[in-house]
Amino acid sequence: MSNKGIYSPKDTKFLMDMEQFPRFGQLELIESINVASAVSTVSFNGLGDNKYDVLFVTCMNVTPSNDNKHLRLRVKVDGATQSGSNYDQEMNRHIVSSVSNLKAQNASQIYLGYNIGTGTGETTNNYHYIYQANNPLKYTFITLHSSSVNYTPYSQLMYGGGQYKVQAKVDGLEYSFSGNDVAVGSKFSLYGIRFS
Repeated sequence: MSNKGIYSPKDTKFLMDMEQFPRFGQLELIESINVASAVSTVSFNGLGDNKYDVLFVTCMNVTPSNDNKHLRLRVKVDGATQSGSNYDQEMNRHIVSSVSNLKAQNASQIYLGYNIGTGTGETTNNYHYIYQANNPLKYTFITLHSSSVNYTPYSQLMYGGGQYKVQAKVDGLEYSFSGNDVAVGSKFSLYGIRFS
């Protein structure tokens, strides 16, 4: 392939097959964490060196060490976890035949899963998008989709969003359970969305 700065369809296809041709909206793995022993927090320190306006996180088979706990997210600014009352959130939660609207203003975290248990199959799986984390002049926003089996055990579906309402450059993410450890086998993956 000659390098004249002009690609034929064949050249483009070859580069795409070799994952060397950038595509808009392409996911790029920044870091993946598999919990090998129970830990109080799981953290991503560094969010892709300012390359991404939109981040994408998956939380797979996440469980607490003890029953009936809530999975939460807090951001980091200058490497320090922000636990002040600077988070707002609104979620819709569907359990069996009931629907509830969960709202929180001036909270100390954003919840990603409620009442997660430790029995067989009791886990939470979710994905969420994080917007504007690298922009020090904007609030950081999140949208969430979650599917879980809680401690009762009932299936639950959650969707909604939240914000860290401080204009700051967010440089890390911290995941934890309310008053409990993240159990072995939980997996967290952080991606950047290219050219977002």
